[in-house]
Amino acid sequence: YSRFPQQTIPEEVPTLEFLKASKKEAIDANTNRIRNRDGLAFGGERFAMTEGAKLNWTGMLAAASMLTLPMNILTIEDKPFEITEPAALRAFLMAVMAYDTAPGSPITTGRELLSRVWAATAIEVVEAIVDDRE
Repeated sequence: YSRFPQQTIPEEVPTLEFLKASKKEAIDANTNRIRNRDGLAFGGERFAMTEGAKLNWTGMLAAASMLTLPMNILTIEDKPFEITEPAALRAFLMAVMAYDTAPGSPITTGRELLSRVWAATAIEVVEAIVDDRE
């Protein structure tokens, strides 16, 4: 028996901004997971598109005129992929540059989900946004 009456602590209700930030964090994490898993499809192979890899590919684009061919670049599975022609190197590097805006890319689909999150004006709307990308 207690001399003090039992008090209940009210449950804290998450704010709309908190839910938006949490949803953004989950969408960003899934975008990175998919990007790291799938990479960029080019020439029947897949190439890493992590932040570090993308930085390396962008560096190659800046130095493309100084690169000697033939050259090998590594696939996401660490297999050598031979590029023998300047046109093939340019095509690969242009695919890298287009990756961020390509329809269906994890970055594009993630941005679409994020825009819905930030446009939401009610908690229920944010909760109803589902990132079902696998």
